[in-house]
Amino acid sequence: MPIPHAGEVPVAQPVPPDPHVDPQAEPDALLDPFPFRRPPPGELPSDPRARLVADVLAYATGVAAVDILGRDRGNVGIARLRHVAMYLFSTVYTVSTNNTAHVFGRDRTTAQYAMRKIEDAREAPAFDQWIASLEATLIAAPNLGGRA
Repeated sequence: MPIPHAGEVPVAQPVPPDPHVDPQAEPDALLDPFPFRRPPPGELPSDPRARLVADVLAYATGVAAVDILGRDRGNVGIARLRHVAMYLFSTVYTVSTNNTAHVFGRDRTTAQYAMRKIEDAREAPAFDQWIASLEATLIAAPNLGGRA
């Protein structure tokens, strides 16, 4: 499109359709800037990597994965495991804090708080070794088809 000279009114040109946008898609799908879906209360995350993290933690601790991924804030021990799950998901799979929060159905600041708490707790050698063993288990797991 040529640059208009002083005094000329530019004519609007039609915008070609975006080949990457499905015209039949729901409007909300087009507006969603996040590729991750925030699960409603009581629903497990759709990302298989988040479910794997919860399953590995459940196996290691004896706490049910649905409790680790749940919304209940009453039990401090389970809340701490949820922090560990968010930390492992974010660090092992290099997922941003925003997307980690969305996958786990939490606010971004909650995910940031969880990351800080676990990073601080890793100062203790026994806890650091436990987290490192969980990370190694998750790294050794097969690709589950989640986002890389």
